[in-house]
Amino acid sequence: MNIEIFQFDEHHLTELTALSLQTFIDGFQKVTNPEPFQNYIVKAFATETMREEITHPQAVFYGLRVSGELAGYWKLRWDRYTDFNAPKPMLELQRIYFLEKYWSQGLGKNALQWIEQFAKDHSFKSVILLAYTENHAARRFYFREGYRDIGRADFQFGGEIHKDFVMCKNL
Repeated sequence: MNIEIFQFDEHHLTELTALSLQTFIDGFQKVTNPEPFQNYIVKAFATETMREEITHPQAVFYGLRVSGELAGYWKLRWDRYTDFNAPKPMLELQRIYFLEKYWSQGLGKNALQWIEQFAKDHSFKSVILLAYTENHAARRFYFREGYRDIGRADFQFGGEIHKDFVMCKNL
């Protein structure tokens, strides 16, 4: 499998927006209420929202291609969640999503190892992430990779507030 990891920039806005929307649909449409889901995706994946996110000075997006085909992406931030009991500075893995056809192929593990090395290379002491309470497969994966629960955080999802798990791995 030929894997390429690259950084998205504003020139990739259309490609990133389409990928973000499709991976979110693949991951959550079947397991969430339709109305909040629609309300969320209309705002979260609007072109202007994505433009603000991709140009945020304390965030960065990376993509992953498999044999030249876009397969997934992740977003890293370092300006939120300073109050959790985890070694600081903390790198937040805000999103890590893959197209459904690439699930269960080891790409998540590959990406997570890359992210952890990125964090070490940039002097972060821990990686934190929010995991949806109903995403049991993701939580099992993160536990296997050495992450642990350190708290809960609100996540605005359409008109609903979800209490997600905050998970952390010390580096």
